[in-house]
Amino acid sequence: MTQVAQRHYRTGITWLIGSGIVILSGVGAAFAFWLRPSSEAVTVKLVEVERGDVVKTIQAGGQVKLGNQQILTAPTTANNTAIIDRIEVNINSPIAADQVLIRLRNPDGLAQIEAQRLRVDQERLDFASKQRSVQAQELALEKARRHQRNLTTTAQDVDNARIALLNAQADLENQRQELPDLEEKVRTTAALVEQGYLAADELRQAEQGLRRGRSDLASRQRTVAQAQSALAHAEGQRQQILADGRDEVTSQALALATSRQGVTTSLQTLQAAEVNLQRHLESFANSSLIRATTAGRVLAIHVKEGDVVQQGKELVTIGDPRREEVEIQLTTLDAPLVKPFQKATVEAIGIVAGEFPARVEEVDRVAIASSGSGGFGGGNDPGRVNTVIVLDRPSGTLVPGSQVSVTIEVESRRNVVQVPSFLVQGEGEATFVWMINALGEAEERPVTLGVQGDNTTEILTGLEPGEKIVQPPGDTGITAGMVLEESKE
Repeated sequence: MTQVAQRHYRTGITWLIGSGIVILSGVGAAFAFWLRPSSEAVTVKLVEVERGDVVKTIQAGGQVKLGNQQILTAPTTANNTAIIDRIEVNINSPIAADQVLIRLRNPDGLAQIEAQRLRVDQERLDFASKQRSVQAQELALEKARRHQRNLTTTAQDVDNARIALLNAQADLENQRQELPDLEEKVRTTAALVEQGYLAADELRQAEQGLRRGRSDLASRQRTVAQAQSALAHAEGQRQQILADGRDEVTSQALALATSRQGVTTSLQTLQAAEVNLQRHLESFANSSLIRATTAGRVLAIHVKEGDVVQQGKELVTIGDPRREEVEIQLTTLDAPLVKPFQKATVEAIGIVAGEFPARVEEVDRVAIASSGSGGFGGGNDPGRVNTVIVLDRPSGTLVPGSQVSVTIEVESRRNVVQVPSFLVQGEGEATFVWMINALGEAEERPVTLGVQGDNTTEILTGLEPGEKIVQPPGDTGITAGMVLEESKE
């Protein structure tokens, strides 16, 4: 055998011997594991990984109310008191919106209405009187206008005076034209008398004619002046009469406007009085008739007939049984998780026990001081947020005012890989569950978590349905490599 062959032979023998030792060691270890005393292994319960629903909820207590549940109180009256005259309904009576539930008696209110009616009647009489005054003033104005239109006599006088002036001026002009002829006749006659052709009597007659002509001219001048004065007087008189007529029309028009303004003012006063009367009637009706503000049923009656009640006194409680709701108060830590339309469950205890599906309808956007805390921070309480839960269907059995428990489903995942939350170990991103490996030892299995519900946690990665995880025993912990065996229970 060559040296090379010998080396290859020794190498093969060495490899076979080493492999045999490893195999024998493994088999021995496995054989030793299965033959070890059972008292060395920790007995644990295994939980099978399954698909299911992961639900996170918030719980709170609240009080049942019907839809539009409210307490109707005694309204404001004249002296803030009234008498229960008649109760028109009974407890649990069905009611319609605006139905009269209770009648009150308010004598002071009736007296006020009668006083207001008298005032309205007085204002109506005053308005009628003002209207008659307007009608009379309209007649007076029309009469003044007719009188102004009938002022024709003064116009005729002016025309006559103007004609007389024109005639006088014409006569004066004619006389002026005749005077030069008379003067020429005197000069001619005087020359002929000097020459002896005519007698002196002819000259005297010519001179007399000239004097008469001059006298007639002066007379006609005076006549023209008199006619001018008469015309000015007639025109002045006409203007005065026309001015008096215009003043009378203006005066009557102003009086009519004043009367009409009086009618307008009187009408406004009357309308205000009528509105005030209507308000008194409505106020009296509102204060004497207690009406239902919504359809539903009477839940409680707090008074009896004949009672004297003060303003604000509770009279009757009503509500709509077609809607049932629960008012709860959430902590400021829980409130941001709750939103409208989230599913909820209302659970009643006692005689009327049961669970009723519901939904979140309204979440206030402001916190209030908790009852009995005396304000924010009282007793280290940061406050509460009012929330309204509405039942999907009226139960017909829950008693308004009773206390119930409400569970709100704030987050959920359906049909996902999930495990009981207490089996998840670690914190933050370093989360794992315990598994049993092939050697029967405890081994960490890293997992990625999803929604962490009330009892179970969603597993996004790391586990598959059907796998089994270890439930640590309550008295001892588990460490990696610890020998475990499944409980047979």
